[in-house]
Amino acid sequence: MIGSSCLLYKTCKICGQTKWYKCFESKGKRKRRAYCKLCKSRKNEIKKSASSIQYKFDTNLLKKSEIIVRLKLPSKKRIKYKVSYEQAVLMVEEGMAGIVDESYIHKFYDYQTFKKLILKRDNFTCCYCGKFGDTIDHIKPKSNGGISSFNNCICACEECNINKDNLSLEEYLYYIEPISVSGNIQIERLEQQLHYLLQIIESINSRISEENYSKDQNIEGLSQMIQQVENTISKIKGNILISGGENHLVKL
Repeated sequence: MIGSSCLLYKTCKICGQTKWYKCFESKGKRKRRAYCKLCKSRKNEIKKSASSIQYKFDTNLLKKSEIIVRLKLPSKKRIKYKVSYEQAVLMVEEGMAGIVDESYIHKFYDYQTFKKLILKRDNFTCCYCGKFGDTIDHIKPKSNGGISSFNNCICACEECNINKDNLSLEEYLYYIEPISVSGNIQIERLEQQLHYLLQIIESINSRISEENYSKDQNIEGLSQMIQQVENTISKIKGNILISGGENHLVKL
């Protein structure tokens, strides 16, 4: 059977003819050149054709299974790895990769190139505290399914990057106070936290007062809400003490 997995025959990428594998020069490690020996003098044509690949970006073309990702490193070395279908879709939709075929995509940027582009775009300024930044942070953490893309990554200083860790952007803005912010901004964020806390409490009261409320069905959800309240109160108290606003604690 002749095909991409056949070990006896290959198709020359220059003349397009399918030939016995020994008609292709060995590259070592049981690998053969992409062009046959007769086309050796025309090998530069492969590089031209590779650079003119017409990528597709319709994610409906992707097979709903693991997808192979290929990437060219600055060292010119080519690597490949597998990602889930969902990750592949995100990479294509975010403009980080192009579809070659149903189970194969090309990633456009290696990590170092991508990092340089993000830092240059944000002028080496931390998007959280305004200080000098030389790291990149994922707005939606990778642990929660976020990917390295221009929409999901921003410049951050090392301290803010460490503090944010795997928090969502909303959680970070509620709970963490960057050192460089003014007192007014700290007060505004404390008010945001209080508003968030009141929303949770109102939601708990609403669920308890419902006529169709079932303890068995909702006990876990209420426990989670109560835990959110406790965590928020703890964070608010900590932020007030850090900012020297002990007098505001009474108003809570």
